Amino acid sequence: MGINLLPIEVLFLIFNYLDFKSQMRAKRVCQEWYGMICGMMSRQSIALIHDTNQRRIQDRCGNFNLFNINHYKNKIKMIALKSVKSYKPFKCGEFVPKIVRNLPNVRAIYLCLFNVSDNQINLLHLIASSCDSDLRHLSIICRKSVRLTYEEIALFCHKYPNLKIFQFEALVLSICGEALNFLLESLTKLEVLILMDSIHSYERRVELVYDEEVPIHFKNISKSIKVIKTAGVLMPMPSILDMSCLPSLCNLHICDFDDLQSVHFISEKFPNLLSLTLSCAFTLHYESEADFLMESIERLNKLQKLHLFIETENRIFTNTSFAKLKVLQKLTTIQIESTILHSHCIESICRSVPQLKKLDLTYIEFEDNPDHCISWIKTLKHLECLKLSAITEFSEGSVDDIIRLCTQLEFLDFSRSEQMSVLTIMVCIEAAKTRPHKKLVAYFPHRNKNFSQSPIFAKEGINIPNNLVLKFPNVRFI
Repeated sequence: MGINLLPIEVLFLIFNYLDFKSQMRAKRVCQEWYGMICGMMSRQSIALIHDTNQRRIQDRCGNFNLFNINHYKNKIKMIALKSVKSYKPFKCGEFVPKIVRNLPNVRAIYLCLFNVSDNQINLLHLIASSCDSDLRHLSIICRKSVRLTYEEIALFCHKYPNLKIFQFEALVLSICGEALNFLLESLTKLEVLILMDSIHSYERRVELVYDEEVPIHFKNISKSIKVIKTAGVLMPMPSILDMSCLPSLCNLHICDFDDLQSVHFISEKFPNLLSLTLSCAFTLHYESEADFLMESIERLNKLQKLHLFIETENRIFTNTSFAKLKVLQKLTTIQIESTILHSHCIESICRSVPQLKKLDLTYIEFEDNPDHCISWIKTLKHLECLKLSAITEFSEGSVDDIIRLCTQLEFLDFSRSEQMSVLTIMVCIEAAKTRPHKKLVAYFPHRNKNFSQSPIFAKEGINIPNNLVLKFPNVRFI
């Protein structure tokens, strides 16, 4: 039975469950789907305005993302899309209001501004003065230094009391404590709060400036909050202690945290966390600190994703550190970046969390015997995504065994591991042929881009199967 034979009401229901990106892809399938998706709840629309090549930015940055409202099953459906692109510098103060005023029923506004020529941008004031609809979602990514004043935030919050998603990322974001407290108290329906830098690179530095004389009060934050992403300077331990229990909070991302006690109290205050991201730079020095960190994390028994971005010149994690994760039965994603690991750490991860579906080891240095470490990954029978980018010590043989034995693999990233050659590409081709119903996407160093001209492929007449996608990015970050 074809999907188009289903009743229109059922198709509408299916399309409503799709996230924004999936809806945009579905529009390209046929004219019938295009008409249904565009016409569905057309009174609610979004504006996507960006002045930079979105694809290029996503290739360069690992997690550059405009927050997707449908990911958390909000009632707002982002259907009618007004997309405006400009790759030349323009004056934001003139361009954005002109677009927004043409969308009287706009519910969500995405602004991705990298090349604006304005000397000073009061973006919240700009939106509030040009948008008269009941705004529910605002995402702003800006590559300028921006200061959010109390007056600007007060005007914005008074005009859009039903806002559910507030995302503001800038090169340097300055905000006073009084203004942030007003935002937290006024937006009583807030579900997503993101206040970060806009350089989501592997050298993250968050510079949120605020008046230290005014303490931040998270105790009045919306009880329906689901996502908090911000810098550690805005979430010191007194603020965390001041918080009441937030039963809906499922995603917490703190950049540059430097207080291990904060993590301990996080595990007490937010036991329902599904995703936890912690990053810090050169503030952890001893194994006892790493053990304390893991002891706090192991108390989050519902955790599904753990991302540790711990820049350190010392080996602080041991096999006993990761053994503490054994109690987290729902943990399926582990990302560890920019740190030094002992050779037994990967073995401990694989033994303690055999249900892993995603393992990201980017910019990892192994203290000894990296091949022995990597070889343990082949025991993860549920593994779907593996990133070993920017690791130079391991050999291709250990990776080839992983590709052959982990039959659920769908994504591989070796893009910055220069020792990878066409021989591993051959293994990917063989694996894809043995799993014709499983799609595999693999990133390799750019120098292998002309692999099809290699004598090996020319002589053997080897063809790349349709279910294998090979990519060779010539960028520093992906």
